[in-house]
Amino acid sequence: MPVVDNPIVITHSLGLMWSMMHIPQPWRGLICINGFTRFVAAEDFPGVNPHWVRRMKTRLQQDPASVVTDFLRRCESLDASSENTPATHSAAPSRTQHLLGAPLSMQSQTLTPALNTLRLLQALEWLEQWDLRKAFATIECPVMALCGAKDLIVRADHSRACFSQGPLVMQQDAGHLMPVTHAPWLAEKIMTAIDGGSWSS
Repeated sequence: MPVVDNPIVITHSLGLMWSMMHIPQPWRGLICINGFTRFVAAEDFPGVNPHWVRRMKTRLQQDPASVVTDFLRRCESLDASSENTPATHSAAPSRTQHLLGAPLSMQSQTLTPALNTLRLLQALEWLEQWDLRKAFATIECPVMALCGAKDLIVRADHSRACFSQGPLVMQQDAGHLMPVTHAPWLAEKIMTAIDGGSWSS
């Protein structure tokens, strides 16, 4: 991995915790998009049901393409009522599907050769095991957390629990794929922060 002194670190989803584990500090700044400092729920934490992660690990070894396709479909669904309720999709491909390169119904036929199942299983292990809440609280650089109010992977209460010390910016109509669905909005926030502007709005 290239070494950059005092970098501005920009992450998405699990990338926040991965960066904290692998990129040496100090950092000049941290911008996390759809991120989290712990993924699974605990008695004192409103995360994702651990059963969901364990089920994904089991299914991934049986049918990895379907697991990834289902996950992408869940990422882009902004109207499902609960994590156990499948979303309803229209026949027309969504903006996310077009930007990913193909409708999700077609991707399961082409994903399998490109998937690294061992790496995906490792990522699920990280999701299940890592808890970096205390480590995150010690980060001394400016931090901006950009989250989606309609994210069905990392829900709003989950985001607030991770970033209760702020600053947390919630995009009201965004889900878990903000780098795909809200790229101009993210670019504006990132450039404002990097250029010396606000890290809190």
